Amino acid sequence: MPITPMLEERITKRSGHPGLARHRREHADLRFHVEALQARAAQCEVTMTIEVDEFLIYWLKRHTISSDLRTAAYPVSLQSRPYINTSERCANGR
Repeated sequence: MPITPMLEERITKRSGHPGLARHRREHADLRFHVEALQARAAQCEVTMTIEVDEFLIYWLKRHTISSDLRTAAYPVSLQSRPYINTSERCANGR
């Protein structure tokens, strides 16, 4: 199953990660930029292919390295902390 921004956000929310709002803003920012690029493509701008490639490669690398890896590590770091009562966390829906 592919990891989509919606799935990422559900996983982030379920883990109780404190960066959920920021992560959602990053995804919204991506959607905004892609929609702007689509509007420019509809105007038949010649440089779109290179610009889209550069933007998406930059965004995906930055997002994956800065946000996704930190988010993915969060549930693991919670489980490795001995002072967290897992049953309380599960009872609270996290």
